[in-house]
Amino acid sequence: GDFPKAAHYLERALHSYPRAFSIRMQLAYLYLQMKAPKKGLATLIALKQLPPRAQLLTAHLYRAMEDTPRALKSLQAVEKGEDAEETKDLLTADFYMFYATVAEDAGETDLAIEKAEKALTLDPENAMSCNFLGYVLADHNRELARAETLIMKALVVEPHNVAYLDSIAWVYYRQGKFQDALGQICTALRSGEQGRDSVILDHAGDIFKASGFMQLARHYWGQAISRGALRPEMIREKMSVSAATSE
Repeated sequence: GDFPKAAHYLERALHSYPRAFSIRMQLAYLYLQMKAPKKGLATLIALKQLPPRAQLLTAHLYRAMEDTPRALKSLQAVEKGEDAEETKDLLTADFYMFYATVAEDAGETDLAIEKAEKALTLDPENAMSCNFLGYVLADHNRELARAETLIMKALVVEPHNVAYLDSIAWVYYRQGKFQDALGQICTALRSGEQGRDSVILDHAGDIFKASGFMQLARHYWGQAISRGALRPEMIREKMSVSAATSE
């Protein structure tokens, strides 16, 4: 578990054997664990050609740098890799879930849904995949009945998972079932620190507003901003509109 010391010895080994692919892969992975993705990329891109395994690692490194376009490009290279035998071993349900997550981060909703569908084809009972696809569909107001079915399937496996409770609350909100949404989001909020994620807090604000609890809505929107919401300006706009409406 001493990553810096491990990296030190791998750096020394790489100095002696600069063409050693396995050393570069291990060192780049360590840099990823150490939250030093730029050093990880520098370690790998020194190679002229990256095999699929290395392309997959670069995707993780680019995502850690929040460079989703390059992460997607690396994942595309893995999927279309010429080494059919190695690529086959990499194209797992976990690979496609990672691909779907990166695509969603990049705003590529259709691509995210496509890759999540592939993940579910490979592992139909995976609760995380069911929840992810269900949430993406709900968040973009698509196939809400199917989104509900997928998330409920995930909740059967993990009934106390806060992320899944938030997802089902969001589906109910999208369907206009505000009382059902309120019950589920309150359960998520009661789950301690895990229920204080900025996305969950923002959803809570929307659901409380739809249920007629304006003061609570503004409280949770404010909490979402303080917890590092990705688009605080949009939440402030909701707070401003709700304040003007209540006046």
